[in-house]
Amino acid sequence: MLRSSIRIAAVSLALCACEGNDSSIHLTWQVNGDDATLDRCEAVGAAWVRILIDDDGDDDTDRYSRDMPCMNGAGETLKIFQSDENYQVKFELRGELEVKAQDPETGWLDFSPDKGTNEMSASFTVATP
Repeated sequence: MLRSSIRIAAVSLALCACEGNDSSIHLTWQVNGDDATLDRCEAVGAAWVRILIDDDGDDDTDRYSRDMPCMNGAGETLKIFQSDENYQVKFELRGELEVKAQDPETGWLDFSPDKGTNEMSASFTVATP
């Protein structure tokens, strides 16, 4: 009887861990007001875009999603968010081991995801070298 209870508890825990994340972000971005292309990204020394996530509202990055190539102009996270939670997010344009620009330029965006894919956009302004 004890083994059955342990197995049921283990299965219940596994199911709870899998059910929570039901939301993702599909992000599109522009560089200096135009669609991101290989030439525009290279002109400002940018290689990728990163989504930073603050899970607990303390204005510190708790985690980030995968890096997405700048020249793609768009990318999507996995379902790493819960639709019943609140987050803060910001987007960084990165390259040459530094942040080239971020959106918003200061602070964070409040993000309360809907279940499924959430469309967002970012606009990066970078002075050309």
